[in-house]
Amino acid sequence: QSKWPEIPRKYGGQELRERCITVVKKWLIFQAIEIFFKIIEKHADHQFEERKRLWKKFFDGDHIVDAQVILGKNPALTAKDFKKNDEEAKLLTWANLIGATSDQSVLLMKLSNGMVLAEWSHSGSFRAWFPDNDDKPSFMRKEYQGRRLRLNSDYQKVHSGYWVPKINLFIRRHTGIRV
Repeated sequence: QSKWPEIPRKYGGQELRERCITVVKKWLIFQAIEIFFKIIEKHADHQFEERKRLWKKFFDGDHIVDAQVILGKNPALTAKDFKKNDEEAKLLTWANLIGATSDQSVLLMKLSNGMVLAEWSHSGSFRAWFPDNDDKPSFMRKEYQGRRLRLNSDYQKVHSGYWVPKINLFIRRHTGIRV
């Protein structure tokens, strides 16, 4: 954001700039969620629709304030193909995931209260870090280590059984966010 242009005061100044940045970030977050699930569906057994619906509800409620797609080797190849052939994916960016299986990927998200969430594909578990946890992952890196994205999370839930309500309840209890 620091590289984005300033707006002169006579045209709305910093307040307008912040509103514009919010619009652009919201579009980028939407794209990250959409493209993440579109890509991992190509590498999994179609288990992601319920997970996508959950995160779209958080997005629709303006509760996700940042998101980053982190792709393993095989999904990154799929993303490159999407960039060539899918108009919506032309501007897609992602970070590389190393130290994980070649099919794994992560959707890293930050909620409005500062909680950081990692939605893993392929047996990676859901993880959450509270805002005051110094080990929470940072955003906008070019590369992530799998072990770093598993480090000292405050909550972990394996994607087995009917886990979405448990994740939703955990987030509600610790943030007050209801979707």
